[in-house]
Amino acid sequence: MVKSGRTHLMDATPVTLGQEFGGYAAQVRYGIERLNASLPRLAELPLGGTAVGTGINTPPGFSAAVIEEVARATGLPLTEARDHFEAQGARDGIVETSGQLRTIAVGLTKIANDLRWMASGPRTGLAEISLPDLQPGSSIMPGKVNPVIPEAVLMVCAQVTGNDATVAAAGASGNFELNVMLPVIARNVLESVRLLANVSRLFADRTVDGVVADRERARSTRSPPRPWSPRSTSTSATRRPPRSPRSRWPSGRPSVRWSWRAATSNAATSPSNSSTRRWMSCG
Repeated sequence: MVKSGRTHLMDATPVTLGQEFGGYAAQVRYGIERLNASLPRLAELPLGGTAVGTGINTPPGFSAAVIEEVARATGLPLTEARDHFEAQGARDGIVETSGQLRTIAVGLTKIANDLRWMASGPRTGLAEISLPDLQPGSSIMPGKVNPVIPEAVLMVCAQVTGNDATVAAAGASGNFELNVMLPVIARNVLESVRLLANVSRLFADRTVDGVVADRERARSTRSPPRPWSPRSTSTSATRRPPRSPRSRWPSGRPSVRWSWRAATSNAATSPSNSSTRRWMSCG
């Protein structure tokens, strides 16, 4: 379905709905790739470093034997930390993973917001798509359908972003040979994993799978004459000031560009508006 592209929230050259959703799918795919790339460093255990990372009082081979047993019992690809001093004095591996979770949350925020915008309306919004009716109606507007799942996604992503800020602050709080903030780091990372896993499934099953495109609406929004053309870069355009695009838009709305200039010019030259002149001179 061909529809109007948008940049700066303004109409731009056409795109297809499939191209937009392809971009969303790529965001999710790349986010998973980044997260998976961080897991080997997350799986390094400082077990056996004892108090300060030297391994004092630990029998030879203790770390490798215990980690091998833990890996067998859990089925996880756990390994011994390559440097116990780094692994105990800092928690950079977990901080990295938390950052990748935040990146996924940032991508989901963009996707959820775009879907809300495209489904806005139905009369005064974009209304290019419709979302599944999960909570139709309200106490005073019976026909109103709110995008409740995208809004839940936005709240989860805000929480994950906040969790990552906590993890970053805690990760920076290691002193010498030990970072004592591991409990709060673990708590926030585990919550981020749980929240993103749950809301991603919910978003895919209850919203994305039920998106319906409105072809007639998309056709109507790209059909009216445009006030500009991608090819309007002739040399004549550089020899005279262009008219405001809004003054040529077939909506009957007056242009405000020259009215604003006139108003500010009058305000700046009026003797009674010294405070206005000071405000304008600042910026």
